[in-house]
Amino acid sequence: MSVTTLSPRQINNLAVRQVDELGALNAQISLLNKQADVLKASLKASGFDEVVGKVYRAVISTKTTARLDTKLVKGLLTPRQIDDCTVEGTSTSISLYDL
Repeated sequence: MSVTTLSPRQINNLAVRQVDELGALNAQISLLNKQADVLKASLKASGFDEVVGKVYRAVISTKTTARLDTKLVKGLLTPRQIDDCTVEGTSTSISLYDL
């Protein structure tokens, strides 16, 4: 089995292509999400509980959710209690900007 080693320049060129491809995909996804949001809003406003198409079935439902008001809770707890209840994690993200 042979192993191909890329030069730093090849790695850089690959990364540049990946960034541009990611940007193009994100632009397409953004447009598709906007189109999907318009369709979702229309379905929600339709008053139907269910719509069956030729390929897909949509079930429109409303539910009540609850969330913890973090700002209020932090006002009720001491800094030590907040530290004791805080869980830290690490995440890596990619921010992409138009040139």
